[in-house]
Amino acid sequence: MSNQKFVVVLNRSHELSCLTSALGHVTAGLAASLSGRIDDMAFLEYKSADGEVFPWISDHSFVVLKGRGGQMKTFRQSLVERDLPCVSYLDTMLEGGTEVEMAATAARVADELEVLAVATFGDREEIDVLTKKFGPIGIDVGPIRDRRHRVVHSEVRVRWVRVSP
Repeated sequence: MSNQKFVVVLNRSHELSCLTSALGHVTAGLAASLSGRIDDMAFLEYKSADGEVFPWISDHSFVVLKGRGGQMKTFRQSLVERDLPCVSYLDTMLEGGTEVEMAATAARVADELEVLAVATFGDREEIDVLTKKFGPIGIDVGPIRDRRHRVVHSEVRVRWVRVSP
């Protein structure tokens, strides 16, 4: 088992569409912020039997957890205090385009901003201590039906689940 891991915590009070966008943004931001630490992220190159290459998959765990707004602010502050990588996605980043979103963020003090996602990377033991209060995300797959109740295709819905240790 690797001694490092990636973790993203998502705010459970928001819709899946907002959270998937937030997940993408914080993951991209985290990778960019760690560009000087490529070796630490332990990227691998997978190859199929016919020689097709599937690069840039990390050997480290990538865990997605759920949290509440206040917990997420505390988590973010703990990362900052410990000088661990930290990328956050805020409620002001949801709509309007970059200029509008940046202005909305600049118009509020940090305590007024709602955190939708926080991403980090680092020592497994140190991160585990900080994330023990967060739970895993469960996913349900259910059918989508048309007006005549025929199954058209499946839909993925996030549900928050409690997992026993």
